[in-house]
Amino acid sequence: MKIGLVTFQRAHNYGAQFQAYALQKFLHDQGHDIEFVDYWPDYRKGMYDLVDLSALGSAMRPHRKLLATAKSLTKLGLTYPWKKQRRDRFEGFMDTRLNIPENARVSCGTDIPSHYDAYVFGSDQIWRYNKFNTYTGYDSVYWGKYPENSSALKITYAASMGVIPSGSQNNEFISKHLRNFAAISVREKSLRKLIAPLTDKPVHQVLDPAFLLEREQWSQIARQDLELPERFVLLYNLNKSPLAKRLADGVASRMGCEVIEVNSEVAPLKFSRRFFNTAGPAEFLALFSQASYVVSTSFHGVVFSLIYRKEFQALGLGANATRVTDLLADLGIDGRYAAAGEENLEPDLKQPLAYPRIQRKLDALRQQSIDFLEASLNAGPKAQPRLAVGS
Repeated sequence: MKIGLVTFQRAHNYGAQFQAYALQKFLHDQGHDIEFVDYWPDYRKGMYDLVDLSALGSAMRPHRKLLATAKSLTKLGLTYPWKKQRRDRFEGFMDTRLNIPENARVSCGTDIPSHYDAYVFGSDQIWRYNKFNTYTGYDSVYWGKYPENSSALKITYAASMGVIPSGSQNNEFISKHLRNFAAISVREKSLRKLIAPLTDKPVHQVLDPAFLLEREQWSQIARQDLELPERFVLLYNLNKSPLAKRLADGVASRMGCEVIEVNSEVAPLKFSRRFFNTAGPAEFLALFSQASYVVSTSFHGVVFSLIYRKEFQALGLGANATRVTDLLADLGIDGRYAAAGEENLEPDLKQPLAYPRIQRKLDALRQQSIDFLEASLNAGPKAQPRLAVGS
């Protein structure tokens, strides 16, 4: 079957690129012909350019546009060599690992190609309510509106919404656009509960695509020649939490090792051994595979801690915490997420996670997720999947 994947394949974000790669790799290994629908809307234009001039095209007042642009240029001047290397690594991963058709990028839903047998929408927060300078609201492309009047099968896999908005207007949009899909699956239990009453189709809960691949498959694309300390605490501080920093420093002190910190961007004037400012996807995987302990403020930091069977503590996700708490609850390790206000958090380093038990639960959930994909892709455009996952 020729399948087009619709997701955030161009985002310079570890989780976004990994979920895209994993779903592509898994479906390819099942014998399907896989390509990404290279949709990248105008409201995202320039997001990952070295020179960020997006403020100039925004609705800001003129003096604020100039101030924001001047700030961006100053920051670039302080970080350029590291920022370019990091950007090149993300672009290189896309070029070598993701099957994105050449010269096929589209920015408008009406230009979505119609030659696929099936479209799989997801994973990641493709259903988020956007709040960009030039665009506010849901993007109907990710809700299956296009291509219109197509007989191709459309399904979602592990779609996510991030922070879930409320209100009848949002529910009307969601209910209307869920009709575009023959089969629906989401990543979080909380999202499943929200949208289940808005459709007459079953809503299934499945694992993030990263779990569809085995640990050894991830290790094959990890960088092999990084010179790293024999023991270190990895701080994946996506949300820049001061508490996460203190926690990582405390754990490292107790373990007698150092901290290596990865953030969502190159931080100006932070170029010590501690900060790995230039990590691309391959370096990220190497860090997780070799870390002695992980502190994460990111959902995918938790995902790869579990894949690599690391001791970890997650915190600092704020309103986005449900994606982590739902997963940890399913695995019976709720305590590995620290709720807000736990200022004196000190993980018990003498009580390791029971990974044999956790892995059995992950294996069962993985098989259910695979069953959903197989049943949905083998169904006709108007058929329902045969298995209700996560019910």
